Amino acid sequence: LAPYVSPERKAAFVKVAGQRTAHLRVAFERPSNPANAWACLRTIDAFGVQDVDVVKDTLEARMHAAMGAQKWLTLREHDAPGDLVDALHAAGYKVAATDLGPGSRPIGDVDWAAEPYALVFGNEETGISEDLRARADVRVHLPMRGLAESLNLSVSVGACLAHV
Repeated sequence: LAPYVSPERKAAFVKVAGQRTAHLRVAFERPSNPANAWACLRTIDAFGVQDVDVVKDTLEARMHAAMGAQKWLTLREHDAPGDLVDALHAAGYKVAATDLGPGSRPIGDVDWAAEPYALVFGNEETGISEDLRARADVRVHLPMRGLAESLNLSVSVGACLAHV
């Protein structure tokens, strides 16, 4: 590819590749809005996370189209939440699922540097599934200080990655 890439562009690729992390992955369980997913992928790329996993939903084709817009990330699809958790554990990651329910810990209470984690976000409307809730190694939430009970998915991803 060297004849087709300027030296400046090659230098940018090398710099970015050196800043990518494999210590953290981000995953989505059946995201319902492709536009939100696309915005999340841009944010994930900006924070230097390379690997993104997604549990497919009935809107698979639309989600896949949105994901294809982010060509700089490694994307993996899974058929079910259990498949996602199994794959993440097999790859050496602890699963941290975002959850507003009882027993969820503030995101700042986790030692993210201690071992590799996959940070999993649930569906925008229904949150994480009971299967994922039961199988996650830890459940986390962003502490909210205002009257809002939740954040838009792309905002949540950005805020969580800033904490990690």
